[in-house]
Amino acid sequence: MTKIYFDPNYPLIIVNSKLFNYNSTHYRDVKLILDTGSTDTIVTPNAIYGLGYNLKSANNSEMSTVSDQITCPIIKISEFQCMRYTLTDFDVAISNLPYEGQLPSQGLLGMNFLQQFNFNISFDKGYIEIYPRNNLIT
Repeated sequence: MTKIYFDPNYPLIIVNSKLFNYNSTHYRDVKLILDTGSTDTIVTPNAIYGLGYNLKSANNSEMSTVSDQITCPIIKISEFQCMRYTLTDFDVAISNLPYEGQLPSQGLLGMNFLQQFNFNISFDKGYIEIYPRNNLIT
């Protein structure tokens, strides 16, 4: 089990992640908003810039947002680290976010990551306890 701390007085839970390039030799640190209402993990185009992923050859997916229906590319991140766990060949949607310049993040951590784990959120104490649902995650 891993314990991740956050500011319980802040209205969003921000987590740190690392997005690795296609051969896992370089990475970019990216802050994400934990969002149990988002099916997919979404990062902005700036978050993956310079990591060598080709958005033009990516598959596109229709997504519903609170206010709109959008089409955005989905790429497989060779290695995705978040909350001290690593997933390989992890699907990430690439899209700009509403209020992008005003948010302290470069994306949303969605259920496609969170469903791999059991977790408890203590808003009183400001931490998340998280542990894998199976033995395949390190």
